[in-house]
Amino acid sequence: MAPHPEALVLRGVAFALVAVTLASVAFWGCGTKVQEGIARGHELYDTCKPCHGLNGGGSQALAAPSIAGLPQWYIEAQLNKFRSGQRGMNPADMEGHRMRPMARSLNIEGDVTSVAQYVASMTPQPAAATLTGGNVAAGEAKYTAVCAGTRGLSEATYSATDATSPAR
Repeated sequence: MAPHPEALVLRGVAFALVAVTLASVAFWGCGTKVQEGIARGHELYDTCKPCHGLNGGGSQALAAPSIAGLPQWYIEAQLNKFRSGQRGMNPADMEGHRMRPMARSLNIEGDVTSVAQYVASMTPQPAAATLTGGNVAAGEAKYTAVCAGTRGLSEATYSATDATSPAR
């Protein structure tokens, strides 16, 4: 028994709809993998430049720290803290309020890691000295006796989960 002509037309229409759908998915790029890594991080860093600068050296006027060359784990941890609201929510933290939406814009999987890889690959830019005078030896001794001694902290004890300042 031969197929009914209407059934053949319906099959043809169904086939055409599937073909058009598949072609549009391919054309518009749905399901493609986003570029990851340092190249993607370099693109994403354009968002960071207004505050942290072309070379990641920061801006004293904006209270944006030098971030170039910081460890990848540290950058990832801080960006994730801004994204989750652990940082940037205190009403007195104006810099954090500026940073939080920037970190939240990294909303595609792999973006945080990519920008962290790029920042970590940058040449460190030491912050300009803002204090003059003072006694470095006395400050170091005081820190060692009061801060590090009571908290048990040293550069070696920082970790990705509890660090707020990285060891360079």
